[in-house]
Amino acid sequence: MAFAFQTRAKDLFFPTIHIHDGEVHDAEAFDHVLYLQHAGLDSRVGDYQNSADADESTGLIRSVTRASKFCDVEKAAGLLQGNLLVHRKFLQGRLPNRDTWVDSPGDPIKAGVNIHSLGSYAASLSFVGALSWIFHRRTLLNPRQANTRPPPSRS
Repeated sequence: MAFAFQTRAKDLFFPTIHIHDGEVHDAEAFDHVLYLQHAGLDSRVGDYQNSADADESTGLIRSVTRASKFCDVEKAAGLLQGNLLVHRKFLQGRLPNRDTWVDSPGDPIKAGVNIHSLGSYAASLSFVGALSWIFHRRTLLNPRQANTRPPPSRS
């Protein structure tokens, strides 16, 4: 089952409450897998670890790659965004009988900056900056050593 609707809530809403025998019980047996796409979640996830492990930053299991790599986006009739990851959440066993909400920061379609990938980028940038400082400092301390060309001849 797939659906989309307008809501004032900023978080993603899944109507998972069970009503059996005309009553809402405190707990019910769940056997569901919820799938979702949200660019804000893509911006929060770290590197792919394992298909069974939830990402620490979202609490959801994410796809290895973008949806267009493993789904026929055209056949999905607008339900899938090919450039986004697919996230999932398992609801299994006897659980509190309530609806499910997923924190979804940022824009749902437009990807933001992934804060986890910035860590490795910042480390590389720091290393390059440190090397630049070392070479600059070497030039200040010994300008001849930095210049590998022989001095012009005076004839």
